[in-house]
Amino acid sequence: MKYLIDTNIFLWFVFKDHRLPTYMRAILEDEHNFIKLSIASLLEVTIKVSNGNLLPNVDLDEFFQSRVIDAGLEILPIQIKHLLILRTLPFHHRDPFDRLIIAQSFAEDLELLYTDDAFSPYYSQEPRA
Repeated sequence: MKYLIDTNIFLWFVFKDHRLPTYMRAILEDEHNFIKLSIASLLEVTIKVSNGNLLPNVDLDEFFQSRVIDAGLEILPIQIKHLLILRTLPFHHRDPFDRLIIAQSFAEDLELLYTDDAFSPYYSQEPRA
């Protein structure tokens, strides 16, 4: 299966956080699954590190190398087709990073792994560009 993971899922996985649901950990650890991470998640992490809200004193270059590249996560770049779907999304959720990740999951036909209840309304009816 092919999955896109939300930023929180990524962080909980790499830091072995107990909040990551067991079934999601199994999906992420299954070598038969293809796991993608949005560049928007890396942008979000970068901003949070820069303003001191996440991973103080972390070497961001080393973190990305070890936790993303060496881990084999495929980075999903932002494409125009993602933005066209983003434009059509209702505002169930105001977080711009989350909204972009949701749009990418639709555009790429990827199952999105998330825990934020604010995501759920988007999956009752998928918007298309």
